[in-house]
Amino acid sequence: MNTAVVIMSKTPVPGYTKTRLISVLSPQECVAFHRACLNDIVKNINVLGLPVFLYYAPAPLEDKSLVDWQDNSWWELSEELLSNVSMYPQLGKDLGERMYQASLELLSNREAVVFLGSDLPDIPTSVLIQAMEKLDSNDVVIGPAEDGGYYLLGIKQAYSGLFENISWGSSEVLVETLDRIKRNGLSFALLKIQRDIDTWEDMQDYYLRGQEYVETQNLDSYQVVKEVIERFNMLSAEDKG
Repeated sequence: MNTAVVIMSKTPVPGYTKTRLISVLSPQECVAFHRACLNDIVKNINVLGLPVFLYYAPAPLEDKSLVDWQDNSWWELSEELLSNVSMYPQLGKDLGERMYQASLELLSNREAVVFLGSDLPDIPTSVLIQAMEKLDSNDVVIGPAEDGGYYLLGIKQAYSGLFENISWGSSEVLVETLDRIKRNGLSFALLKIQRDIDTWEDMQDYYLRGQEYVETQNLDSYQVVKEVIERFNMLSAEDKG
């Protein structure tokens, strides 16, 4: 199946990205983590030989006319990865409208689109393979996230009803999306639940689960997290001492 993989991402700008981590990380560390996550995700997609489309939400800077968001100095993707990435601005008032617009564009000459966020850097390639396999016999494939959202959405047609009136950013996203799927009479398949990284607790969990897997320890994002966690633990020990 001719499939495009879309990463929906904010632009990596201090104070704009990974804001739920700013209570522990500096804005610059949030940017470093965001960039590392993107590198890891693109690497995983490249293993499968699939084209990557990075749809970005520009930061609300005062003078946007002077900003070239497609300049790699913002993203710091390796040259090898950058060669397989096409960048486009997100269009629409909310995340749902932006995903719908992206699906309209890409499904005009492809059989399927798989949407990912930038919050699950250790997404296994096996999950991506399973998503594409399940799309062969289903209209929609969803990867549920522990927080009530989803980390993956695969579709073969652009369904506007799938994205309308969703409480984006809430714990109801998955439930509401499944309701839209059923209302539209679409068939669907669910993938394994995963925990993406939005909060400090999520980051600590990522650090712990990485202790069990060498593959995770080799990820760029894990190196950023390891440095932050170990510094935090050292400071906590000093405070107690």
